Amino acid sequence: MQKRKDDIDMARKQFAIWQVGDEEYKLKLKTSTLCDLEEKLGTSLMNVLGNGNMPALKIMLTITHYAIKDYNANIKFKDVQD
Repeated sequence: MQKRKDDIDMARKQFAIWQVGDEEYKLKLKTSTLCDLEEKLGTSLMNVLGNGNMPALKIMLTITHYAIKDYNANIKFKDVQD
């Protein structure tokens, strides 16, 4: 029974870890964050990533910033650029 509870807990904590030097950042695009991101980009994220071309660097950094800011509110877009 414990394994089932652990599986459920893990499902709730899904995020990616981005290691930069000695720092670790959690990244996750929650539904509300994704909606805000799509509004900023003016299109769906699937359109940006699924067209077969590499998105512009600024777009990739914007996606990264939106994914990182829920767990790291003090990180600004400029911090992601640097």
